Amino acid sequence: MKARAQLAVWFLVLIAALTTPGLAKFEGRDDGPSSTQPSRGAQLSCKDAASGITVTVQDDGITLVATGADNKVLWSAKETEKVRDVSIAGKAVRSIHGKHSYTDRDLATGKVTGAGSD
Repeated sequence: MKARAQLAVWFLVLIAALTTPGLAKFEGRDDGPSSTQPSRGAQLSCKDAASGITVTVQDDGITLVATGADNKVLWSAKETEKVRDVSIAGKAVRSIHGKHSYTDRDLATGKVTGAGSD
């Protein structure tokens, strides 16, 4: 009997969620830090002061473009998912994309030096 009561409660919660305006619409919602949207304070462009190389995420959200101090394109690369953040540390560029994935690239060449997911 207890299981039947729990099932009834879950059913009522589901009905309430689906009939409450705004809760039933799942498209475009922001799930917070694990969302595929850029996180608060995210950088979609960064510059290495030593080399003058700037890495920018293009408007399509998946293409990284590195330009030199003379504004000439050095390399470009496409990620498989929307980039949420990009940063430079030493001679490496790290792009955070999708929900939990990252790719490390060589700053000068754009070649992948590492990738992973948390």
